[in-house]
Amino acid sequence: MSRSATGDYDVRFTGDLSKCAMSATVTGTDPGLVTVVPTIAADKKTTTVDVRTFDPAGAVTDLGFHLHADC
Repeated sequence: MSRSATGDYDVRFTGDLSKCAMSATVTGTDPGLVTVVPTIAADKKTTTVDVRTFDPAGAVTDLGFHLHADC
């Protein structure tokens, strides 16, 4: 996992996760929102998931999260 900006994380998986449902949940005591957008490499050897976290007002902020792939 790498953090590219405030509230913006890239999580890389080995393999093609195109048939998987991706979801994330904010963790900790601070409320917030989270989005996930998977991108599969052209060679289908890796999948990168862009995870973004927001405070309740919608402003980008760093929050802990759990990412889940249901394949």
